[in-house]
Amino acid sequence: MNLNQLYYFRTLADYEHYTRAAEELHITQPTLSKAISSLEQELGAYLFEKKGRNVVLTKQGKHYLEYVKAALSELERGNDYLRKEQAMAEGYIDLGMVTSVEYDMVPRWIQSFRESTGKKIFFSCKTGTSRQLINGLKENQFDLIFCTAISSETQIEFVPVFEQLLVAAVPVGHRFACRKSIHIQELEPENIIIHTRSSSMWDITNQLYREAGVTIRVAGEAEEDRTIIGMIRAGIGCAIMTDNPEIHTDGVALIPLTGISFQRYISMGYRKHQARPYMAEQFRKHIMDAISLT
Repeated sequence: MNLNQLYYFRTLADYEHYTRAAEELHITQPTLSKAISSLEQELGAYLFEKKGRNVVLTKQGKHYLEYVKAALSELERGNDYLRKEQAMAEGYIDLGMVTSVEYDMVPRWIQSFRESTGKKIFFSCKTGTSRQLINGLKENQFDLIFCTAISSETQIEFVPVFEQLLVAAVPVGHRFACRKSIHIQELEPENIIIHTRSSSMWDITNQLYREAGVTIRVAGEAEEDRTIIGMIRAGIGCAIMTDNPEIHTDGVALIPLTGISFQRYISMGYRKHQARPYMAEQFRKHIMDAISLT
């Protein structure tokens, strides 16, 4: 069995016609017939059966096609990655970040790094919750992540890079909307829209209420900040959020919280004992230098 045979098999399954499939593959019909026959002999199963002038997959052929498509898809992803790496000879960096930092600090670091190196480095940026990003880092999907540190993740080094202000987000018509600050205990009678458990903000919100000795009245939950903002604008409730450009919008007032000791930090995370691509390591050092100057 070789790779060409698998490509031939997938194409013939798509066209169900030897002549058209051969034309698509830019080979002769006898070459295609011989390749498919050889594959069937090796597998010990018939993959196609005749239906008039066409061919159709047998039951075994249909099942085999699922595996072939999955295998070729993964292979093509790998090929695309290598081609991208070669095309982006000046560097390629995979970043993961929580949504509250995707509009501000990290993009500024990316720009300052590109300016300092003078290279057109390609950055692939994806967002997710802190737990999703940490799992992705451990599965080698990212070179660096920006999220809330989780102390139990002993394989990952977390470096605090900046602090985010915690605010109460309320509808503009709310009785608190014109206040300069809100004490955490004043939120006890309010309906609260909370982040889902997959978000570190779920833990933070519950911790703040426990420390204040008040009960949280949950009116709904959502994973994304933009969804929570939409629910607040609709008058469903209020929320505790990290202040970031994404949540500054019409229909919502953001008021700093008082009476809390907790500080929300965004950390840069990376694997402790695993080498990073050269440019990813240079970007890490660039950020370390930047935060040392602040």
